[in-house]
Formats: sequence, structure tokens, C-alpha cells
Amino acid sequence: MRNRGWELTLQWRGKIGKDIDYSIGGSLSDATSEVTAYEGDGSDPANKLV
Repeated sequence: MRNRGWELTLQWRGKIGKDIDYSIGGSLSDATSEVTAYEGDGSDPANKLV
């Protein structure tokens, strides 16, 4: 299994006058996963009953 991705987070904190504090932020991310090897009998495990 190979997992790759990235994440970006930005945040700003400020103050208006003496009484008001604020913060604003956001994040952006992307990820992918890839099965690189599977050791099985070739059948679909979703079709097997337990």
C-alpha cells in the first residue's frame, strides 16, 4: 500500500480595538492511496460469506 498526500493550513489572528479578538483560517488537502501488492487467491473478498 502506498499513501501520498499533502495538506496546507493557513490561519490569521487579529484584534479590533481593545475588546474584539478574531481568527480566521482554512485548510486544503489532497491524498491518494494505491494498492501495490495483494497476496490473495484472486477472488473478491466482498463476495465471501463469513
